[in-house]
Amino acid sequence: MYMQREYRLGVLPNRNQGLSGRFTYDYSGKYLAEVNFGYNGTERLAKGERFELFPALSLGWVVSNEKFWGSLSDYVDFFKLRSSYGLVGSDETGLLAGAAHFLYQNEVNMTGGVGFSTGSLGEFSQNGPDIVRLAVENAHWERVKKFNMAVDMRLFNQLNMTFEYFYDHRDRILMNRASFPLIMGYNNSKPWSNIGQVDNKGIEMSLNWHKRLTQDLTVATTGNFTFTSNKYIYKDEPNYPYSWQTDTGKPLNRTTGYLADGLFRDQAEIDGWADMSNFGNAIMPGDIKYRDINGDGRITAEDQIMISPYGNIPRIQYGFGFNVVYKNFDAGVFFNGSVQRRIMINNISPFNADDFNGDQNLMSWIADNHWSVSNPDTQALYPRLGIAKSETVSNNAPSSYWVRNGDFLRFKTFEVGYQFRYCRLYINGDNLAVWSPFKIWDPELLYDSYPLQRTFNIGAQIIF
Repeated sequence: MYMQREYRLGVLPNRNQGLSGRFTYDYSGKYLAEVNFGYNGTERLAKGERFELFPALSLGWVVSNEKFWGSLSDYVDFFKLRSSYGLVGSDETGLLAGAAHFLYQNEVNMTGGVGFSTGSLGEFSQNGPDIVRLAVENAHWERVKKFNMAVDMRLFNQLNMTFEYFYDHRDRILMNRASFPLIMGYNNSKPWSNIGQVDNKGIEMSLNWHKRLTQDLTVATTGNFTFTSNKYIYKDEPNYPYSWQTDTGKPLNRTTGYLADGLFRDQAEIDGWADMSNFGNAIMPGDIKYRDINGDGRITAEDQIMISPYGNIPRIQYGFGFNVVYKNFDAGVFFNGSVQRRIMINNISPFNADDFNGDQNLMSWIADNHWSVSNPDTQALYPRLGIAKSETVSNNAPSSYWVRNGDFLRFKTFEVGYQFRYCRLYINGDNLAVWSPFKIWDPELLYDSYPLQRTFNIGAQIIF
């Protein structure tokens, strides 16, 4: 297949070319092979670097079709091993981080640099050139090395199971050279390089069981489970003074912030605590107090740490359900959920007269359990209130005070039906319930998102 495309996000077009192909092989339903390739080109790279080959190979072995399987087929009537390895490329790397579209071009403003004046009265002025952006040396496609291995099987001709492990190593990620200090004179034109590396791995499992137990009764169940984890293998970073400030070796989707120690009781506790004037607002009783991690006596950005390895994207997602048919009646349910997920509830500031959105409403959970003179609870769900956002800047900083467990199990669907000769009547519901340690709003949504609707339907299906 040959592909050529052009699309426009602005004035200049974006163009790609590619040639891809596939070869498949099947011998006697036992030995399977597939070879894929893509030879892709992008206009973002310089001549001689624009095209790159991305091959992939898949192998499969249906062991249950071998003669030696013999009597095992009475228990495992299908058993297949499969694995694949290949390369995938992307030319969109770095765009969201601010990289130029054409990586091979220098961008120079001939009069935008530092100027000087001379003359007895300083009447003669000139400006030098300003290097806005340097070309990326030896730029390449971002690349992902993808590997997976899996087992597919069917037991007793009724239970289908799949187990799969995958591992992705992403390299050549285009990054701005954050380790280059400003003293080198780059100013805003720090070079970009294909140096970033990220690992992503996980497992996927699925199960389906269908069985006719009696002449009138049939049951079926289904389930799925996915676990994923990732981390930076290498990210170009400044020479931070403290190891907890780095991203390398840590998950991409994690929660970072200050470590909170409850709320200040009184002014005496504030006076004896680390200096928090860096936030810009007057610290008062009822404000969140943060730990001085580096011990310098001040609370600054250097005191932010990884307060949870989990973020708003769950590591584990799962679902399960079952269906039952008895004579003319049928019923089915399905549940889905997420585990190892965290929700941050900071930046919800009521009133906020100086906010660009104007005054904000007061949520009931804040009204019911916030710190006040009449309720000086240092473990209240919400700290001291302020009329303007500028009065509570320190309280809105990301911290462990605001981290909540976002795990949930949702009763997604339910349906009951009855089959007549030419018609089936049914009633079903969607989004019927959710169970979660997070009670403030729906754990699957943002606080200001339109809520999921609980719906019920009654209907009829005409059968010809």
